[in-house]
Amino acid sequence: MAHSSGPIEAGLFPARTTAVSGNLFAAVAVFLWAAGFPAAEGLLEIMDPISLITIRIAIACCVMVPMWWVADRASIFRAPWGWGLTMGGATFGLGTFLLLLAQDLTDAITVAIVAALTPLVAASIEMFFGRRRFTRTLAVGLGVALAGGVISIGGNLTFEFGLGAFLVVLAGAFFMLGSHLAVDALPHLSPIGRATLPFVGGFVLLSILWLIARPLGWTEVPDRMLTVDEWSMMAIYAIGAMALSQIFFVTSIGKIGVTMASFHMNVAPLYVMLIMVALGAAWSWPQAIGGAVVVFGAIYVQSRD
Repeated sequence: MAHSSGPIEAGLFPARTTAVSGNLFAAVAVFLWAAGFPAAEGLLEIMDPISLITIRIAIACCVMVPMWWVADRASIFRAPWGWGLTMGGATFGLGTFLLLLAQDLTDAITVAIVAALTPLVAASIEMFFGRRRFTRTLAVGLGVALAGGVISIGGNLTFEFGLGAFLVVLAGAFFMLGSHLAVDALPHLSPIGRATLPFVGGFVLLSILWLIARPLGWTEVPDRMLTVDEWSMMAIYAIGAMALSQIFFVTSIGKIGVTMASFHMNVAPLYVMLIMVALGAAWSWPQAIGGAVVVFGAIYVQSRD
């Protein structure tokens, strides 16, 4: 070649391209994930959380498994199925159920606001395992985020909000742990495989839970066919907000890491509020201000890492 920039062409531009594409995948993943909250609001009016989350993950797996076959072909049979099913059930299975249960106790915007704490939860998990020290920055970030949660509900703390917030934080811990394990422990699989195998494990766990809950009367399946609008909400909730969102998110983690990918979750409350308003919900300034405070707390911690 007559002119070559050497390290610039071979190093800087590919790295920059990877960062741009990684952030783009994360942004799309979080938007799709946020769109699932308004959809779940309508679906929770016609069925219980256990049935809804089981149907959701079943549909998601029906979409993801064929995509995985196209990507990896026969190599899917050589995947660590035992470990993947166990890990997926214990992380994504429990996490998705707890998140929906939290929304059933509160509402879509509140759950999205508290979910913005997920990056701080990830930092706390790293601290627990000795990979991060408890610093003043982390303490300030957690305090600011907690204040934002109180502001978002107008200061009216209730048992339902407290329990719902706890469940969201716990679900976030399961999600971050599962995503990290999927990327680190399954490097030989494609991004679709890393996303799909744990979700199949989640489906197995939730199916067992539903089979136990059904005879006990804890589930309430609709006694009619779903309408076109309800099926549309289910498609958004299961395919967009779960299947495609997780594939994009795991792909993003592989490119820019779990910390930078989780950074995009800070914008989820804004997405949810805008979607809810577009669907006819009233704009809530306490929720908007509280959400902004929570996001500020998360950004403050990450910007000082």
